[in-house]
Amino acid sequence: MNRAFHFVQFYLLLLGLGLFGSPSVAAQVYYFGVLAPQGSRVAQQRWQPWVDDLNQRLQGGSVVLVALDLNQLAQQLNDNKLDLVLAPQSQFIHTDTTGWRWLATLPTAQFSSNMTVQPTAISQIGSTIWVKANSPFYHLKQLTDQPIAAVDKKAFGGYLLGLHLLQQQGIATHELNFRFVGYPIDRTLLALQQGTVSAAIAPLCLMEEMQAKGLIDRMQYRPLAANSQAATPCVASSQIFPNWTLAATKKAPTYLIALTHQYIFANPSSPTHPVDNRQLYWLPTSSTQEVEQILIDLDMHPSQKPLAAQLQQWLHQHLWLLVIFAIIFVVSVINYLWMSWVAWRQRQKIITQHQQLREYDQLIRKSEKLLIMGEISASIAHEINQPLTAIHNYAEGALIRLNHGTLDSQATQFVLNSILTQVNRGSAIVQNIRHLNTQQPTLTQSVELLTVIEQCLRLLANKLDNISIYQHVAPTELMLSPLLLDQVLINLLLNAKQQAAQHIFFLARPFSKNQQPYLELCVIDDAGGFSAEQLAQFNHQTHRYRQHLTSTKEQGMGIGLSICRRLVQAAGGEFLLSNLSMTTLQLELATQKNLKIWQPHHPPQFDKITATLHLKPLTMGAKVSIILPLHQPSHTDKYPR
Repeated sequence: MNRAFHFVQFYLLLLGLGLFGSPSVAAQVYYFGVLAPQGSRVAQQRWQPWVDDLNQRLQGGSVVLVALDLNQLAQQLNDNKLDLVLAPQSQFIHTDTTGWRWLATLPTAQFSSNMTVQPTAISQIGSTIWVKANSPFYHLKQLTDQPIAAVDKKAFGGYLLGLHLLQQQGIATHELNFRFVGYPIDRTLLALQQGTVSAAIAPLCLMEEMQAKGLIDRMQYRPLAANSQAATPCVASSQIFPNWTLAATKKAPTYLIALTHQYIFANPSSPTHPVDNRQLYWLPTSSTQEVEQILIDLDMHPSQKPLAAQLQQWLHQHLWLLVIFAIIFVVSVINYLWMSWVAWRQRQKIITQHQQLREYDQLIRKSEKLLIMGEISASIAHEINQPLTAIHNYAEGALIRLNHGTLDSQATQFVLNSILTQVNRGSAIVQNIRHLNTQQPTLTQSVELLTVIEQCLRLLANKLDNISIYQHVAPTELMLSPLLLDQVLINLLLNAKQQAAQHIFFLARPFSKNQQPYLELCVIDDAGGFSAEQLAQFNHQTHRYRQHLTSTKEQGMGIGLSICRRLVQAAGGEFLLSNLSMTTLQLELATQKNLKIWQPHHPPQFDKITATLHLKPLTMGAKVSIILPLHQPSHTDKYPR
């Protein structure tokens, strides 16, 4: 606003210097205030040619265009600084218009199907409520408490008409959450585009104008409460109201009023054809009755209505509630009777289906028992082979020493204790598999991770003598079933041995998942890793029974890793297979400061590495990740299915 008046002062200075006319003539300046809903630049482009043409007919003075927003327009009118004003009718109702002359009204634009003229936001006066196309809102009542973009509390098309539509749906003003974005009016749809609001009250044809300018994609939005009877090529939610009105204030001289009136009605152009900015089609001023009625309905009219009229209006507006309540009651009774009959029919069907399900369940239970027996037999046959082999070795060694006469009482006691240990281990394996397949809860005990690893290495000392074994494992306590972790680790060590591994690594790290502490124990070897077929088969096992990894051994049953996974899952953990490049492992181990190597000599234990570790850079290795909880799992955690 200040810049506009500075421009006027500069213009007057030029007139005084004689650059735009005779220096002897004192030019009179008249201010023409125009509401600029789309900003000063757009208003200047739209109305300056019209003002220039008017100035060519004006002698002894000039009209200066001043683009204003709502608050600036109200302030300038109150300060009596404007001579001519062009704005919607609603902006004059709250202004003292005593002594004003109403010159003309822009007609509501009429468009036909064969026209190429693009409608604009000032072509017609109305309002449209927009939401995004994927919005869950389909009715105006759903906008209660939702953020809604609007132009200004005084904006007729950008707020008041939308508010009127919402109140007609029975939504109180305090139930609505408006966010006023001000001028330019494009901000309403831009706020909806950015997702900061759920809906936007936009002046009529604003969406179509912004789409024509490439500022928005119309297909991404849809209107609410579209008014199909509105005579407009644009999508409207409200009815169409009289267009902008041109008025002369009491400050305007009679000469200016007469010249302006003569100019606007001298050469009218057709409203059904394109118009330029200089020759506009004008009509005599329209009545403000429709606009005033909107303000009255919103309780925003400057005149106060009597209490009786307000009460009558309220009764008239809410009389339909009684009719709706009656309809709801009748519909509810009919719906209750219908639903009762439907429920009786469904109950009869459910009883019949339940009887059939009980018969099917009995057949499934019989089949399940047979499947469990088969799986238990296969699992025990696979897992019990290890302790039986150990017992055989101890007994065979004792017989050899007995035949040579070197079996003394101390050696005999050692052999018998070892055989007894393997018998107990075999019994524990059988119990673990039995509980695993029958989903029975097992007793748990505290086990120390590093101690379990060392026990397994001592047990398999004769079979792992040519393999270098490393560990980076901190002392960790776990709550597990007896010998569960031993059984899993022995399976993995023997698999690595049978695949001709030269190095085996035990790496452990704690981590948190869903705010619960877990431990990941990785067993890695350099024996070439798993094939793509093995990984795909293992990671896509979905059936409960008879789904095992295909064995690579000539006489293998292919259930070792499957049993390991079942055991770990029963403890509330995860059992994962993957491949790992030795180059990646070499880089990872370079950061480990406490890596230790297994020394199988007396006493067998882990010691610090004294030599540099070298791995084959292009070799792939198998990585088995055992993830276990660091707390005792509940029964529902032990057996995930």
